[in-house]
Amino acid sequence: MKCTQAIGTWLASGVVVLLTLAGCTGGSGGGSGNTGHGGGEQADFEVTSIEINPATLYPGKTGTASVVVYNKGNTTTNAGVLGIWINQPDAQGCGATPEQTWVLAPLGAGQSAGHTFTFVAPNSGAPWTFRAFANADCSIPESDTSNNQLSKTYGQTEETPDFAIHSVVFNSGAVITDTTFTVTVTVTNLGGASGAPGYLDVWVNQPNAQACGAVGDDYVYLGLLGARESVSQDFTLTTPGLIVSNWTFRAFVDSGCDTDELDEGNNQYAILYGGVLGTPYRLAITDQVSTWWGSTHYADYYRLIPAATGSVTLNMIGSFDTFLILYDSNWNYLTYDDDSGDNLNARLTYNLTAGQTYYVEATSWAANVFGTYTLTTSSGTLTPVVRP
Repeated sequence: MKCTQAIGTWLASGVVVLLTLAGCTGGSGGGSGNTGHGGGEQADFEVTSIEINPATLYPGKTGTASVVVYNKGNTTTNAGVLGIWINQPDAQGCGATPEQTWVLAPLGAGQSAGHTFTFVAPNSGAPWTFRAFANADCSIPESDTSNNQLSKTYGQTEETPDFAIHSVVFNSGAVITDTTFTVTVTVTNLGGASGAPGYLDVWVNQPNAQACGAVGDDYVYLGLLGARESVSQDFTLTTPGLIVSNWTFRAFVDSGCDTDELDEGNNQYAILYGGVLGTPYRLAITDQVSTWWGSTHYADYYRLIPAATGSVTLNMIGSFDTFLILYDSNWNYLTYDDDSGDNLNARLTYNLTAGQTYYVEATSWAANVFGTYTLTTSSGTLTPVVRP
């Protein structure tokens, strides 16, 4: 071992030796140093996502927040308490009191878990800051606590209108070239606030989506429309003279794009027509719920009075998997059909009595479907009704 030399100083009153010993190197001895932490196994909980539904949440309305926590650590351990705040822009410290909590099950390394919270948005002050805090009581040792919290901005100050083409009903049984016909277009405000739909434009044959400011073959100005209210407008038009069928009728509400809406994507609606028509219609959220399926399905109802006694066939052709149910005059179930037609379309055949009243439920096989369809009968007439 090699060390530096000692240095001495003589004083008059005696000998005092001041020694300075430099570091030693070599040999088997070791100097003291910093004691590092061992690698060990620790958890590391990270809040990876917050999903709030509905995406646009208004003051005082109920929503849900799905929060996901991921264990980035290298060991399985209890995931502790997951806490949330409905409106908390500031990072929270250990021991802060969340507005809601959920105790997560043990979480393995590389695994995720989560929980969906139901909450009511504040009554004012939107937008708000939703905050989630994993291991909120800091009871579980972690290798990194800087990623335990995540926030998300959400909420809208006030509700807005949302105008949609709810239905297009052709009032002529047969539409051929160079023929005058009438069509009824219904506009519904699906939003939560009143607004002016502005111009409603229609085209007798326009397969392409139109831009703001486009002018149709006919148009009308619609006044103020309340939340969840509908208005219907009749148009008298003439079919093209060049082709017999497969024209595209198009309707465009708020065609000038003058009103800010919750969803601009449902302002236009197009449907093929020509030849012998049924009733083109669109299932939407303002329709009634299905008697057959319950609240998970939307439905339209029709009164059917056959013109002749015998076998009557109903065809429902739609942009979705259609489903038909037949009832007697007292709404007692008679029969149903799902896919007897082509391409998942319903075709229902049943022996009926001329002049008697029957009811038809037009709905979908799948839940929460919005789409277009035509409904025809081989005998008699179909009239839209409200299910009692």
